[in-house]
Amino acid sequence: MKQAEEFTAIYRSGEEATIKVMLQQYKAVQDLSLRVAELEQKLNKNSENSSKPPSSDGYKKPAPKKLRHKSGKKLGGQVGHAGKTLEMVEKADHKIEHWPTACSCCGERLKKADAIGHERRQVQDLPPIKLEVTEHHAMQVKCMGCGKTTQGIFPEQVSTSVQYGSGMKGLMTYLSTQHLLPMSRTVELLGDVVNSKPSEGTLMNTLSAAHEKLKGFEAMVKAGVIRSKVVHFDETGLRVVKSLHWLHVASSETLTHYGVDKQRGREAHGRIGILPVFKGTGVHDAYESYWGYQEMQHGLCNVHLARDLKGLQEMYPNQSWPESMRTLLFEIYAQVKTKKAVRTLALNAEVIQAYQIRYRELVQVGLSVNPLPERIAGQRGRLRKGIARNLLERLRDHENEVLRFMHDFNVPFENNQAERDIRMTKIKQKVSGCFRSLLGAEIFCRTRSYISTLGKQGMDILGALRSVFDGDPIMPSMP
Repeated sequence: MKQAEEFTAIYRSGEEATIKVMLQQYKAVQDLSLRVAELEQKLNKNSENSSKPPSSDGYKKPAPKKLRHKSGKKLGGQVGHAGKTLEMVEKADHKIEHWPTACSCCGERLKKADAIGHERRQVQDLPPIKLEVTEHHAMQVKCMGCGKTTQGIFPEQVSTSVQYGSGMKGLMTYLSTQHLLPMSRTVELLGDVVNSKPSEGTLMNTLSAAHEKLKGFEAMVKAGVIRSKVVHFDETGLRVVKSLHWLHVASSETLTHYGVDKQRGREAHGRIGILPVFKGTGVHDAYESYWGYQEMQHGLCNVHLARDLKGLQEMYPNQSWPESMRTLLFEIYAQVKTKKAVRTLALNAEVIQAYQIRYRELVQVGLSVNPLPERIAGQRGRLRKGIARNLLERLRDHENEVLRFMHDFNVPFENNQAERDIRMTKIKQKVSGCFRSLLGAEIFCRTRSYISTLGKQGMDILGALRSVFDGDPIMPSMP
């Protein structure tokens, strides 16, 4: 009854006042409809239609639907693929002869002197593993001239009366940093396999020593990343001492640098020291802080865009432009891959122009069906544009960055390199919960940078870690 009285009073106040109220109500309905659509889209977000990681899908994980198109190739190893199988060695370490005692036909007793050949089979197995102990003697020699006794000098790596060697230290670091075992399980495995169980404190001291010895390596990698033509950038949350920190990765096909900071944006970038001086092409996911670096060219991750477009398609099923734009991006990507496969350096200028026209037309279609909200008299604050409008403006304003991979074949279609490099640190966090100190996170990141970089360059990781404790870490090849 009260509402009816209010509507009557508005009606009697005149046409202008009635229209004003109606416009306000219409705007409110529009805002609420948009809000409902966004909330529904948020509830329906998963790893297939957004940037959420697959681990967040839980038991509601959708059936796998790859954004990539099928290659048409059969499953399994392709023609020309070099297979791997267990093969016999030329010279075995041990030989065991199995002699028959009687003829399988007549039962006659057989003699070894009548042997005419043999069939060979090999069993490849691990021998019992145990630590080898090397005792060092610093010999003391008395001078027959003056009578003074002079003692030999122990090697730099032999610093205490009893200690683990570089092989054992390298294995500790390998298990903890490459295979991401928690400290307790690393100690348990070493006890079971090599029959020597170091304490967790010894393991931590070993990791700290590796961190210190790799200081020069980290500086070299950072310099190499800065000189690279194309670098992938990404960041992810990291729990350190129960508080949120950020892991920053800057990586190329051959180098990986990790940095840990309390901040996510420009302050952290300044302390890490790569982005402020990098002048190549940076591939990223459009996080706002990256746009402030004008000295570098930008390339956007189109896989992120494809997921966002898929989410909009589900959110607005009556709008066709998101699916059309996603199809266009993958069509261009397929063309670029085809040209690169035959070592062509660029697309034809006419082809590029045609793709640009289609791209801009789709953006304009999207903008027309997702107009800017209208401000009503008396309304304050910034107007909410909505998810679709924001994405369309990004596509419009950053066309060159979205299509960088089309213009420059050195720039990839996506930012998968950074995501692959960042994945192991996320697994480490899931295994261990969090890092108990900032220093512990920094130790892991520097050592992981060593492992990731040398792994990309085809090095033996375990041998490379042993070289760290021999005092001669392997330095990476530079771009």
